[in-house]
Amino acid sequence: MVEWNTARFTAASVLASCVVSVAVVLGCDPSRDEPPRQVALEDAQEVLEAEYCALLFSCGCQGMTFETLDACGDYVRSSLEELQQPPPGLEDLAYDPVCMGEKVDAIAARGCSPATDDDDACERPCLLYHGEIDVGEPCRAAMDTVDSYSECSQGLRCDVTECTSHDMCTGTCVDPCVDSGFTTSGGDDDDCDPTGGSCMPSPDGAADDEPCTGHAQCQSGYCPAGFCAPLPEAGESCAGTFACAEGLTCDSATRRCVTPDAHVCTDRPALH
Repeated sequence: MVEWNTARFTAASVLASCVVSVAVVLGCDPSRDEPPRQVALEDAQEVLEAEYCALLFSCGCQGMTFETLDACGDYVRSSLEELQQPPPGLEDLAYDPVCMGEKVDAIAARGCSPATDDDDACERPCLLYHGEIDVGEPCRAAMDTVDSYSECSQGLRCDVTECTSHDMCTGTCVDPCVDSGFTTSGGDDDDCDPTGGSCMPSPDGAADDEPCTGHAQCQSGYCPAGFCAPLPEAGESCAGTFACAEGLTCDSATRRCVTPDAHVCTDRPALH
């Protein structure tokens, strides 16, 4: 999913925010050869329609998020309008045009590529409205928009511990990718979840055509009918297990393995 007070940011203040928060994001990388892209709030509508909506309708989506370009534009417009209404008590947070630029660049960089396991890797939030509170310090944030409005410095998350309402919560600023207990998907787990289309192979398991009673017993990670077998390829049936070979997904309508839709087809940018 792209995850907006109109305070002006100088280049120095943006860089300072990046250094303090140690945010490892495109907009906060001082080693870049070119200055980070900035998208002013008043330009965001036009930029997002050009970058997101136009891309969406060029990727040949099988399942469309919007039926028309106008519908996509309406979503962007309404989301930006909501974004300019910060939760009560957080009205003084500064809008970050570098963050918006990063989100737009990420859409363009992903293009029509499908979602991958890398999409589950830990990412520090790019806060469209943020404060300057450092790691370990108390913070306030809105429960439903904790990664859009937060008193924490850019790249940090307000780890909420108590809420008086959905519009006002308190907690502590943390780096979500350091000592957070975060684990990426996959790993060494031998369990198989065929309904999710992902079976973890067992390196010491049985070879194809050998008998099995569960997916995790096979080197391929697939035991469809009592015998190990390769995971279904494109066009082959995935009925019953919903499992497919790497890079493919089981179409819920046809029950056959297909190339997944581009990520942009189904993942609306989180503008609020």
